[in-house]
Amino acid sequence: MKDDLPPVKFWKLFRFADKLDYVLLVLGFICAVGNGVSLIFYANPFGQLTQAFAPDASKDMIVEETKKAVFGFLINAAVVFINSWISQACWSISSERQTIKCRK
Repeated sequence: MKDDLPPVKFWKLFRFADKLDYVLLVLGFICAVGNGVSLIFYANPFGQLTQAFAPDASKDMIVEETKKAVFGFLINAAVVFINSWISQACWSISSERQTIKCRK
């Protein structure tokens, strides 16, 4: 490397951040936590799906329970997609804003 710079303290990473950057970072953090929590909710439709294939289940019951499980998977997938998109967008926008401020 050209220069061996000392490591920067964690809070100094945010020295160029303003109020909007902090709002974006907090919103991104909340959505990332929501994304992680929503992954737990895949267990419910998966449990419905496994219960649908019980040995004494009729074909109509299997189809109905499978439809419910698929709908649960789709809802959860949409929540995960939206949360992950918002969190990545917020952090990307904030980092780009800080990079521009740093270069001035």
